[in-house]
Amino acid sequence: MLSYLLIITLYISGVICSKSCTQKNVSGVEGGEVVLRVHQTGIRTINWVLLSEGNLIVTTKPGRSIEDDDVLSQYRGRVRSEADGSLHINNLSLHDQRIYKIHIQTNEDEICVLFNLTVYERLSDGDIKIKHSFTRNDSCSLSLLCGVDKRDVTITWSNLNVSDINVTQGVLYVPPSDVNYTYICTASNPVSNVSKTVRPKEYCEPGIYNIFYTIRPISSSFGEGSITNDCLFCLRYFFFTVIVELLGSIKMEINIYVLTVSSSLMIGF
Repeated sequence: MLSYLLIITLYISGVICSKSCTQKNVSGVEGGEVVLRVHQTGIRTINWVLLSEGNLIVTTKPGRSIEDDDVLSQYRGRVRSEADGSLHINNLSLHDQRIYKIHIQTNEDEICVLFNLTVYERLSDGDIKIKHSFTRNDSCSLSLLCGVDKRDVTITWSNLNVSDINVTQGVLYVPPSDVNYTYICTASNPVSNVSKTVRPKEYCEPGIYNIFYTIRPISSSFGEGSITNDCLFCLRYFFFTVIVELLGSIKMEINIYVLTVSSSLMIGF
């Protein structure tokens, strides 16, 4: 007896269906509109249901409009019935990205269809962020990372001057010989695409990346990041500081001498 009751309950809730549902993928743009189109003749009614919650959105009939009072609250004022009973949704938001299950009642049969709606955000120029880092400390060799903090976005790099560019997992590596070229980062999704241009040379201030590139951690082995390399870096920094101090001292002495001479001449007169 319990088994029969369980089967009846599952059937009513839609877990067990006599026929499998046809699946359709549709997409729209945030703030835009979409039509969940049915292609069926002899339709009497269509029940539109949110698959995840099981809530009825609205029931449509061909040739008849729908009243807001009959619509699920979150869709009121945003849906209408097409002439064939298809559902038109406007002012799309990311929350509308769901699976919609519909039950089509015809004169002869009941048909099940699943609409998988994907809502995309429209991209803008300000969405593209470019970060840079130097890959060597003795020349203007750097890497550029182009990113967009939105889902389903594809990033591509291009260059109008050369076709052979070094891109690995979205990171562009620029050698010193190519820093004067203009590179283009393009971000795209199924509904929009935007681009931003960048000249790597703008990140290369003469002398700064050469002297103040990095301080490597001291290790006990020789080679990259070794005590020898760190000492060389310290020596370069030391001599640079000494030169700046000397130039400052010489300038100060000259100013004092000029001031003294000028004072003597004024006393003489």
